[in-house]
Amino acid sequence: MKPEEYLNKDHIEQDSKQETLMILENQIAAILGELSTLDQNNPKYQTLDQQFNELIKQKRNLIR
Repeated sequence: MKPEEYLNKDHIEQDSKQETLMILENQIAAILGELSTLDQNNPKYQTLDQQFNELIKQKRNLIR
């Protein structure tokens, strides 16, 4: 593999990681916005809370 190809590959992987991170952060923000309008006794709250926790796990794994 040529040095240019290696460097380009790393750059593409980094861009992909950053893009995924941005998507996760947007999804987290959207869910937080919905959660803030719901009462904790609302059935939808539990579903959104589970989705929020799963997205946070994904974000932590991506950052590592």
